Amino acid sequence: MNPIDQTASSTLQRHLRWNARISRRDFAPYPILFFAACLALGLWQQSLPAGPLHDFAILLIWPLLGLLVLGASKRCRDADYAPWLSILAVLIPFGVLILLFTPGTTGPNRFGSPPRPKKKSSPAVPLRGKGT
Repeated sequence: MNPIDQTASSTLQRHLRWNARISRRDFAPYPILFFAACLALGLWQQSLPAGPLHDFAILLIWPLLGLLVLGASKRCRDADYAPWLSILAVLIPFGVLILLFTPGTTGPNRFGSPPRPKKKSSPAVPLRGKGT
């Protein structure tokens, strides 16, 4: 398996596992897709005539909200917060933004290993100055 396939596979596994930690970069699509889907859902609902389908359309926001809470709980695990705080983060205005900018813990925490292990850096090569 080449490195690109391996990275994509591990990223997908982090998103599909219930108790995984996700980094800020992995969490960013959750609120973006949530708000885009809510906008599309609202536009679709406005185009519907009054009736049962119009009322049903508003119920479709609940699964979207559940996915946002799921992503926020994984982000809370990375920042070493209790996962149930994700419900508050979603309900509080700007709570999702706080999760986007809160750094995760470095190294393992009580919820597991870091979502993106640090790459091993190559040994430092001294730079030559003008006089050397």
